[in-house]
Amino acid sequence: FIFSFLKNGWSPLMEACALGHFSVAQILLDHHARVDVFDENGRTALHLAAANGHLKLTQLLLTSKAFVNSKSKTGEAPLHLAAQNGHVKVVSVLVEHHGALLEAITLDNQTALHFAARYGQLTVAQTLLALGANPNARDDKGQTPLHLAAEVYQINFNKRSIFLFQKI
Repeated sequence: FIFSFLKNGWSPLMEACALGHFSVAQILLDHHARVDVFDENGRTALHLAAANGHLKLTQLLLTSKAFVNSKSKTGEAPLHLAAQNGHVKVVSVLVEHHGALLEAITLDNQTALHFAARYGQLTVAQTLLALGANPNARDDKGQTPLHLAAEVYQINFNKRSIFLFQKI
């Protein structure tokens, strides 16, 4: 059972980590479930735990020898996904306690700071900057995190403007 895969290509450990089932993940790991199995997108259980903000699971996986800088097929590390989804504590643990690389890049040359900026995660962006992330890193399109943050601000500003004008 612990070495079988579900229809979505996830191992039982991956499913437990995505859903936040700490005790199930602990049992699976105690019974030698493999921690760095990849799904069809190249994601691991750590990617799923980090993306969903499951701090205790993230720590459990890392103490079980999960590779902190593992990359998906698109080059996203768990840090990128935690940043994208606004999980500040997970970001801090990945970087400060487990050595996640702040300058790890995706296939588009985007860092976790780019992801935080693109998805409007201001607190995560501030945390990454405080930890030493490079605010001048450029992606394949030459954009810095600030460019992406400005785009998000513009989109949000335009949405508010449309909403306000609809009321008039």
